[in-house]
Amino acid sequence: MSNCFLKAASLALQVSEAELIMEIGHDGTEIWFPMERGCVQKRGFHLQEIQDCFMRRGKGLVYIEAEPVSGTDNGATHDVPMPEGRMDDLLDRYDGILVGHSSDNIPHAVFWNHVLNEQIANVKVISVMSFLLISQL
Repeated sequence: MSNCFLKAASLALQVSEAELIMEIGHDGTEIWFPMERGCVQKRGFHLQEIQDCFMRRGKGLVYIEAEPVSGTDNGATHDVPMPEGRMDDLLDRYDGILVGHSSDNIPHAVFWNHVLNEQIANVKVISVMSFLLISQL
């Protein structure tokens, strides 16, 4: 089974998943969290590993939070108000990787390029936590 974050990066960069695995140095399948169930048990891929693949190709990922929160060292948090339609505007203007949860509440990532691609069609993301906007360096 393909890792969704790796698949999204592969689609965004228009390279094979195998090429990215060679660059990163692992396939994400090692069990790091045996107490979890399903795909969440696996090592997967960290944003920084994926970011490096983009940077080698002259691109970067800009991390955009859907609902930003500020916090203090003692654990207090406060929602940061954002303009209405902010995420819709970004999604209209940029390609990127949507990160959130699927309909069965499993962490999920999909490549977003303004069209319904096969990755989005197969598993619907119902809760978007962030958007990794693709930019040129």
